[in-house]
Amino acid sequence: MTLVLEESALGRKVETWTTREDLGDVGMDMKEMLNGVREQVTRMLSRAVERKKMVRFQFLVECEYSKDGEVCKLNFKTKSYVLTEGDDITAEIEKGFNKLLIEKGECEVKGSSHCFERIISFKLKVYK
Repeated sequence: MTLVLEESALGRKVETWTTREDLGDVGMDMKEMLNGVREQVTRMLSRAVERKKMVRFQFLVECEYSKDGEVCKLNFKTKSYVLTEGDDITAEIEKGFNKLLIEKGECEVKGSSHCFERIISFKLKVYK
């Protein structure tokens, strides 16, 4: 799975990276998808911290659900996490990934009657 630069703003101070593949066609669940991007996200954030000394990042996952025969999109996102030199980047990424998994799970068990169909995209926003 590959992340590609989707959008850059403010002189590359804000970058949005997204999955190239339509993840629904790949047939992945959220945990598999996060495991598939983990190494690349770690590498990208490590490089950003080396260059800028401090960055913020945020994850967004867009999913497709069905309810009563109709298709709808639901987004799950994290807060912005701050990384500085010396921080445990892996631990911060895990916090974000766990937040996404918990949010998706809560949505499905709280009685919303939405039925998960597929993951549409994963996005990594990096604020430098």
